[in-house]
Amino acid sequence: MGSGVFVEEILQESNELYEMKARNRISLDDLILKVSSKVDLDMENLKSSKRNRKVSYARAVISYLAVNQLGWNASDVARKLRISGMGVSKCVDRGEKILDKPEIMKEYLGQV
Repeated sequence: MGSGVFVEEILQESNELYEMKARNRISLDDLILKVSSKVDLDMENLKSSKRNRKVSYARAVISYLAVNQLGWNASDVARKLRISGMGVSKCVDRGEKILDKPEIMKEYLGQV
């Protein structure tokens, strides 16, 4: 399948990625607070069944950052936001489109 050197390189890259995510990992509560305050949305509305534009935007950003950038699993995010796992998956897709530029992502996470 591959030489030992190739396997070593892949393992090293994987370890570096894991360590980077661990260093940058912030709590879900902190992420939710940061994004909510940035979009001027209170926690009650974020966790409600509302589907307005601001709530949808905040959920998408939170879901994408939590799952794809910080390594949280979708079920944890779903519980915190009080939405389904499928809802988180859809939010992750929307969030990726919103945060397609590194400078936008830095607004929410700081140095990525």
